[in-house]
Amino acid sequence: MKILFYSQEFYPYEVPATKRVYGLAQHLIKLGHEVDVVCGFYGWKNFFKFFAKKVYQGINVYYYYAFPLYKKINLLRVLHHFSFLFSSQLHNFRFRRKYDVVITTTPPALVSFGGLWIAKFKRAKLIYDVRDIWPDVALEMNNMTKGSIMYKVFNYIANKMYQKADLVTAVSRLKVEKLQAKGIPKVKLISNGFDLEFKNQEIDHEIIDKYQLDQTFTIIYTGNIGLAQGLDSLIALAEIVKKNELIQFLLIGEGVEKTRLERLAADKGLTNVKFLGKLPGATIYTFLKSAKLSYVALKNSNLQDSVPTKLFEALGVGCPVLLVASGEACRILDEATLGEHVKPEDFEALVATFYKIYNNYEVYQSRSSHSENYIEKHFSRKMIAKTLEKELIKL
Repeated sequence: MKILFYSQEFYPYEVPATKRVYGLAQHLIKLGHEVDVVCGFYGWKNFFKFFAKKVYQGINVYYYYAFPLYKKINLLRVLHHFSFLFSSQLHNFRFRRKYDVVITTTPPALVSFGGLWIAKFKRAKLIYDVRDIWPDVALEMNNMTKGSIMYKVFNYIANKMYQKADLVTAVSRLKVEKLQAKGIPKVKLISNGFDLEFKNQEIDHEIIDKYQLDQTFTIIYTGNIGLAQGLDSLIALAEIVKKNELIQFLLIGEGVEKTRLERLAADKGLTNVKFLGKLPGATIYTFLKSAKLSYVALKNSNLQDSVPTKLFEALGVGCPVLLVASGEACRILDEATLGEHVKPEDFEALVATFYKIYNNYEVYQSRSSHSENYIEKHFSRKMIAKTLEKELIKL
């Protein structure tokens, strides 16, 4: 089978969409299929690049022009997404490659039609892979109102894609149920997950020494530092425990909220909080294996159907989790037994739960093997790719 993934981002730019596409693509190749990726360039250094083809770990990757997104403001987002939407259509004419299936992943919702157009031109089946349900998720985060123009635009795009897709896939059970409640019958669960190969990396002892990971109780946050994560609670927790010099908080990543949170931590004089910026993905394994606790958070309890990728990574390597969320993510953590969860709106419970973990850490540490086995059994990308393959064969 010849499969094309249509995604705004791909390696070397690392975001959750990248990890999902790469993980599924790698395992589909191992199952005997041909996999291509159409994606956009990223960053100012690629401002004058309009096309490139590279082979990445056996995947044919076709990069097309995208206006650089140097600041995450609405106008630049629109330019970034629409420039890729139209430039990527050159794939229809530049290459005569035929595909059996085109999988377009969302968000960003604004580029969704690009995958639809390629699927039509190539006469391929179309899979609409929904990682977040737009514009519903924007309403849940209180970032959009139902009567706004943006809501109507995103709602139009989503409904068109649902109608045109031969199959809609979603990354969590509750997302599947939400989509089915919208009257979309052809929805299947292809969950997010964990690449077991992530555990094959070696521990970097220089990182352990540099950040004193073996001498402190380190709480680590990895990933996007954005609006959906609600990381003010982490800064507030750091302020509560700042007198304990053996506790430190490390935040790895970039995002629209990073500068504000850095300023907030500085204003409070929090020397126990360090922002490390974006680090190579290969270093994250060392941090997760060496830190005492992984902090995973969502903005509010409305995001019931969201399961952050970083939750799978922490549980997959046996790092206990302090989860600030409600809904499906909590169920997964409960089944893995490696941590505790609290509602985003209950800061007092967050503080109490942190001390519960801190004072009984050996109990949680003893559950690491169970958690790793649970994630491997239920959420390995290898298994998820096999489930996706079965659905593609049915089409």
